[in-house]
Amino acid sequence: MKRLTLIFLLAMVIVCFVFTTGLTQKKVLHLYTALDTEEAKYYIEAFEKETGIDVEWVRMSAGEVAARVEAESVNPQASVWHAGSNTSHISAALKGLLEPYKPNTDFELSEILYAKDWAWSTSSDFLVSSFTSSF
Repeated sequence: MKRLTLIFLLAMVIVCFVFTTGLTQKKVLHLYTALDTEEAKYYIEAFEKETGIDVEWVRMSAGEVAARVEAESVNPQASVWHAGSNTSHISAALKGLLEPYKPNTDFELSEILYAKDWAWSTSSDFLVSSFTSSF
């Protein structure tokens, strides 16, 4: 669980840093998650505490997130799709709905745990994350 939390926090920090560098206005990270509400709160609160960045999030099933990401493809409303079935993420990636993002980690993920272009990535616990737009 610690490694999974670290992966999530690191990815979120990097995303936030990359897209907020040089900006004075406080940014809010918008996130869709398919995790159980209590589990999502755990990760999100840890991220907010670690980074000081506010997260506005919506919890839905993976199918609902996939449908929403597709419906918002012209005007994405969230930057991160966290968790859900890998088939939902893979399908969205094949439709061109996700932006590639390679996390900067101090370890290497096995090649079976991410798309070749990094449109989605997962952990050994099969928690999948994708990036739907610039933050």
